[in-house]
Amino acid sequence: MKNKNHDIIDRLIKEEYQLIKEVNVCSKRFNRLTEGVKLSNGKEYSIFFENILKETNILKSEGYSDEVIEESISSMIQNFMSNMSAPFMSEFKERLVRWVLNLFNVKGKFADFLSVTLGNVNISDVPKLFTNCRYLTNIIADGAFEYGIKYIQDSLSSDDDAGFFSDMFRQTVSEMFRDGELVQSFQDKLIKIICPRLNKVNNSMAQKLG
Repeated sequence: MKNKNHDIIDRLIKEEYQLIKEVNVCSKRFNRLTEGVKLSNGKEYSIFFENILKETNILKSEGYSDEVIEESISSMIQNFMSNMSAPFMSEFKERLVRWVLNLFNVKGKFADFLSVTLGNVNISDVPKLFTNCRYLTNIIADGAFEYGIKYIQDSLSSDDDAGFFSDMFRQTVSEMFRDGELVQSFQDKLIKIICPRLNKVNNSMAQKLG
């Protein structure tokens, strides 16, 4: 029994050591992307985000896990922002959100609304926007539902002739949009659109690298 426990502990130690080793390797590669980068305008932000996505795709093709890549991106962002002011960090997230939405050609009021939803993503979860299509899809789906609810509620509120039906419709629509099965169905449909488009962007970038 002691030998078995010892083997388990030994395996866990080796796995942890390997994880740390891989994160260190990936972190160094991501940190190189920040060398000489100033991020003083929209074009520089776009190039920076594209380079992160490119490096993410390369590391994935080399067999590194999403966990390792996400931790490495997080480390890179923390190091890069360590000497930056709070307003810069806010602008960094806003630029990232706009860049993500631009990948899917989302513009106008809908983009403005989604930018708030994506902007609320915790800085520690930002790496998932580069690695996890399902995570990105779920956030966009949540924002789309909130936008739909607000759009319908605002439309009904502007109709003075609807009377008490206005409040009833708003409440019903809100409950309908928050139905678990409906949300899941919408997310499943959306992921079939977003993930292929994201893969298309990835393939386009891979061709440029080739």
